[in-house]
Amino acid sequence: MKKQAGEENFDLAVSLNNLAKLQISKGNYEDAEALYLQAIEIREKVLGAEHPDMAIFLNNLALLYKSQGKLSEAEPLYVRSIMIREKVLGPEHPDLAKALDNLARFYYVQGKYEEAEPLCRRALEIREKFLGPEHPDTATFLNNLALLYKSQGKFDEAEPLLTRALEISRKELGAKHPATTTYLSNLANLYDAKIKNAD
Repeated sequence: MKKQAGEENFDLAVSLNNLAKLQISKGNYEDAEALYLQAIEIREKVLGAEHPDMAIFLNNLALLYKSQGKLSEAEPLYVRSIMIREKVLGPEHPDLAKALDNLARFYYVQGKYEEAEPLCRRALEIREKFLGPEHPDTATFLNNLALLYKSQGKFDEAEPLLTRALEISRKELGAKHPATTTYLSNLANLYDAKIKNAD
């Protein structure tokens, strides 16, 4: 049975997206960008501008731009990805939490902590509601928010979050798991920062 033109174009967009990822792994960022842009154009024609898959493609291109330092080009793609997910999937969908976290990290690395904080808090709330308070992914989001608070000098707000992330990780993943050791290290660094700040 012959595929419809829309299905063929959809498959082509997926292939282009995968080729873009391959080009990134080879360090061919310009080729990757062209492939992502072509995939986005096809996806938009076939599925429409507000399809959830559009959000994935937009996010991939945003990550590429971020890695290249093209921050002004990356930000609107992150924002559009969030808007699509929120509108189509709803305000409490786990994919929305991931998109919020991506934008929060984007702001965090630029030192835009005030912009990152509400996104990080909301991502944690969604993850916690969807996965539960003891899930390892919840611990990851607790850690992310704690590091954001630490960067702002909000040590007392960061400490219980890191402590909780560490407890979850020890219980669910074990004391020797890389996530557990990371949270332990982050907590130690927080205590060190608190001591230095008190001096």
